[in-house]
Parts: sequence; structure tokens; C-alpha cells
Amino acid sequence: MWQPVTFEERLINKYFKDLKGDLYLKVELGETEGKSEPIAISALLISSAGNNVHLPEDYSNPLLAEAAEGKDINIIESCHTADGEMLGKLLVGTDLVKKRLSPASINRVLLCGQKNVNIEDFARERNIKIIEYENLNFAEISAADSKRSQKFVDIRKKPDESRKRAFLKGWKDAVSGDIYSGAYDYKTHANMGNLFGWIYGDVNKSFRKKTWERYIDKSEGI
Repeated sequence: MWQPVTFEERLINKYFKDLKGDLYLKVELGETEGKSEPIAISALLISSAGNNVHLPEDYSNPLLAEAAEGKDINIIESCHTADGEMLGKLLVGTDLVKKRLSPASINRVLLCGQKNVNIEDFARERNIKIIEYENLNFAEISAADSKRSQKFVDIRKKPDESRKRAFLKGWKDAVSGDIYSGAYDYKTHANMGNLFGWIYGDVNKSFRKKTWERYIDKSEGI
């Protein structure tokens, strides 16, 4: 079961908890070519009768495409303070979702703890909905996060290609400066990749893949 940890994850959880649909977290769309990497989207909410959360290690892009085809989709970005970078990610994400997932319709949602008056007209003209959650205190959540238990909960599933992709994505995010808060509490393949990325940094793809193989060989109980 998903346990939102960071401020951004808690915004997504607050938005989603009263809605119907399938929520896919940390979706990557696009190609890896040269130094170009896929674009990461905070979350996609696909219309359905359920209320389910899918972590990156639980789905592949083909499964995502199958679930999204002909459905209404909300593209979701989440941040502490709304800014132009987040709007840009939503616009680029819209183009990629249209091309790769064939939805019936697309809505764009920016969740934040604090609005930015300088981007509201731009967002409104492009049908981007900005939702501010003023009652979520960033400082208090950060302090609470720093005090949480250091006992690891191992929720890893049997390794396969989708878990390998999650591991490598976690590594890539660490290189970009995104160290997962949840990595201190939960063992997932994505979190473990994130920790390896924090330790080893921006090494070549061959080294990363060999590290995945060694990590799987040494892991017990999965």
C-alpha cells in the first residue's frame, strides 16, 4: 500500500483520496536517446470505477497505455510553490500523453502549497487548474519526516524488467538531486536504486546495470 512521505506526495494523496480512478505515480514518457531522457510526470489519474494507486515498479508503459486508451486522464504535477517550470512540465506532458496513451480527454492539474499570482493568467488561458492546499504546512511535514522511524519495511516484489526500470529510474533521479524521502523507510527497487545513485553518482549505464545484477544476486527473500 502506498504511504505518501514527501510534501508533494501528500498533496497528491489529499487530491486523490476522494476521487475515483487509477493513480499512476512517477510516470516516465518519451525516449532515451543520447543524453535525452524521458520526461517524468508526478502522476496520471485515469478514469475508472476503482480507487487504486500504482507505484512505478508495479506497471510498465505498455500496461499504462492499455489502461489509458480511450479514458479521461488528469495530468498532475505537485510542488511546494507553483511556478513556471511546473506549468512547462504539464504542457510537455500533455503532448506526450496525447501521442503515447491515446486518451479520450486530458485535464491538467497543478497541486501546490502556495500559489503564484504571476502565472495564474497563463494557467487559466491554457485550462490548467491550480489547486492550493494552504492547510498543509511544509515546515511541519518536513520536521515530522525527519523524526519518523528508521526501521526499513521491505515491500519489494520479485525482480523483473519493470522493477529493473524502477531501480534505474531511482538511480537517475538521485543523480538529478532527487533523493527519495521514502528510501529511509521502505525497501522498494526504486528506493534502492535511488540510494545506489546517491552513493555512486553519474556513472555509465553499463555500471548501473551490473550493479542491478549484483544487487539482485545479493538480495534475499524477494
